[in-house]
Amino acid sequence: MKGLLTSGALAVLVAGPAYGLAPLMTDDFSYGAAPGNLTAVAPGVWFMSSGASPFVGYQTSTLSLPGYSFGGTGGAATISTSGSEDVYRSIGGAQTGDVYFSALMNFSAAGAGSYFFHLKDATTGFRARVFAQNNGVNLRFGFSNTSTGTYSTTDFAYGTTYLVVVHYNGTTGASDLWVLTSLPVAAPAPLLSQTDAAILGTMEAVGIRQATGGPTGVIDGIRVGTTWADLLPVELMNFEIK
Repeated sequence: MKGLLTSGALAVLVAGPAYGLAPLMTDDFSYGAAPGNLTAVAPGVWFMSSGASPFVGYQTSTLSLPGYSFGGTGGAATISTSGSEDVYRSIGGAQTGDVYFSALMNFSAAGAGSYFFHLKDATTGFRARVFAQNNGVNLRFGFSNTSTGTYSTTDFAYGTTYLVVVHYNGTTGASDLWVLTSLPVAAPAPLLSQTDAAILGTMEAVGIRQATGGPTGVIDGIRVGTTWADLLPVELMNFEIK
């Protein structure tokens, strides 16, 4: 059945930010009113992968960033340079191809450099590893698919909430890191990019890691999807057909 426009104009309104419809996993860390160890307050959701005390923690205060609809409620995870435990959460099954994941982060300190956030397979295959290191009075982020990070020369501030976005392709090994202070209309140029020499293939979980040399701070509002729009809103515009 066809419609006929006899006069005037048809205004199509699809304004404002819109997210993708099918994220693989979201976590606002809404695990109750009492702080504690993350795996203890979220049993069956977050699991220990290695290490021991000091544990990845859970605090009842949260992080937020204007326009980012994840975080801002519930609590958050805490990590420390003196911590030992590493944890992971399933992203909802084995994924191949593109995986994007994001989180809000706010750090108070960092050491000489180590990774703290990553994708993993069903065992100990880690990829798209996000690093942090201290640079004088500033913070720097790094990225790698191995245990050796490549660090950006851009300085970031302690005590500031950033939105960290990561991409990994399980077919090509292409991977990218963004560190954002506000939500862009479209994906900007990455802060760092890598190509994996030993492609992981399937991705099954996100991991939070503690290590000497890594950062101390807070992680909140994790979101995982297969497109940029699953994590961040894309701006849809008004248009008019005359």
